[in-house]
Amino acid sequence: PTIQAAVDVASAYDMDLGADGTYTGPGDRDIDLGGKQIIVKSENGPENCIIDCEGTELEPHRAFIFENDETPESILDGFTIINGMARQYGGAVFCKGTSPTILNCNFAQCATFGSGYGGGAVYTTGNAAPRIEKCTFTNNTTHSLGGAIYAMVSSPTIYNCTFTQNTAELHGGAIACQFSNAKISHCRITRNTAQGGAGVFIWFFAKPTIDRVLTTRN
Repeated sequence: PTIQAAVDVASAYDMDLGADGTYTGPGDRDIDLGGKQIIVKSENGPENCIIDCEGTELEPHRAFIFENDETPESILDGFTIINGMARQYGGAVFCKGTSPTILNCNFAQCATFGSGYGGGAVYTTGNAAPRIEKCTFTNNTTHSLGGAIYAMVSSPTIYNCTFTQNTAELHGGAIACQFSNAKISHCRITRNTAQGGAGVFIWFFAKPTIDRVLTTRN
């Protein structure tokens, strides 16, 4: 009946295939893969399969939580994720000490609203090393750092992604890196806003690798 229920009964290397539609409510948000090496994939791409977290400041909800030893073979593929909300860490995705693969996903209108650490859509920490590939980030916001992604003590690979109109009230309209070795390549980063570093903000011993990134009007 829900994405979480499908994940719970899946065995290693199973594929949970999401039918077209909009998923809302308990079981279709705050989803935890529980460390399983499985594929959670939409049937017909992100335009047709939407997870609406319905998050608010009074009732915040993310889409996915990765904190149980997920590996690159723990794969999220082909969803649009909207209205994710968290007080401080990752409005749509929270990733701590894990290395999932996130492919072909659209993140829009997700936010963190507290005054601490940010990551309007995605937050990575605890030596996490996710791969984020072929994703789009649009109109995500944070009161702090990283309108779309905030990498803190982690090494995400961000490849062939597009960041547009994301906002951080402090720094890193699209991406903020702190104590991190992010790899950012073949990305398009345009029209994001922040007090400092509207595109990519590098802070406190961060040593990201940035290659073939187009930035315009940030």
